[in-house]
Amino acid sequence: MSRVLIIKLGALGDVIMATPIIKQIQHHHDRDELSLLTTPPFINLFKNWKGLNVIAFPRQGLLSIPHSVSWIRQQKFDVLYDIQSNDRTSIISALSGIRKRVGNHPRFPYHIHPPEPYVGQCHAFERLNQILLGANITPAPQTPWLPKNKQGESFVKSWLKEKGLFNQQLVLLHAGSSKKHPDKRWPCFGELAKVLEKKSYKVLWIGGDDDLEINCKLATQAGFDASKIFDILQLIEL
Repeated sequence: MSRVLIIKLGALGDVIMATPIIKQIQHHHDRDELSLLTTPPFINLFKNWKGLNVIAFPRQGLLSIPHSVSWIRQQKFDVLYDIQSNDRTSIISALSGIRKRVGNHPRFPYHIHPPEPYVGQCHAFERLNQILLGANITPAPQTPWLPKNKQGESFVKSWLKEKGLFNQQLVLLHAGSSKKHPDKRWPCFGELAKVLEKKSYKVLWIGGDDDLEINCKLATQAGFDASKIFDILQLIEL
């Protein structure tokens, strides 16, 4: 049995997008021991994922890399899949002591990788599948995958029934962004929600603290303001 480490740090959308990739790696290593290195905000995403040991280290701080590397070297992993493959994780990979290293870039520290450098020539998910192909793993489907949570399912059903939305066709829209990147906010969400409601869909505006203002505004045009109602596991149930 081999010991396998997967590295995926964030951000949230990237982590969700990587879930079918992680599942495919797990399927390929069905007789091996798998661990995932991520960051504290995302550890609960994986707490119901069977057969996956999850460890989290902060991304920031002077000691984040030394602590991560120290833990990895102690574990004596046989295979590393760096599906983050940024400067930080490249350093971690190089210092990991793991002999077989799979990553995004055709350069050190990766032994297995796509043949061409990545310069944005395709979608990030397609590139992740190219990493799998380089490791002789069947490409993953595009649908995100996270295990169900009974407690989250109960809360969601109760809330939907309370709002008269149970068994309705729902569309979850996240119109906001980090306050640091307001330029990433698409200006047409309100019009999209109106079109969806005309087609008998029920729109829920989801998000956290950074999205409160925009969700409140959009909910006056169409849909329900569900800001801060659901945690990430409950959103999975939705």
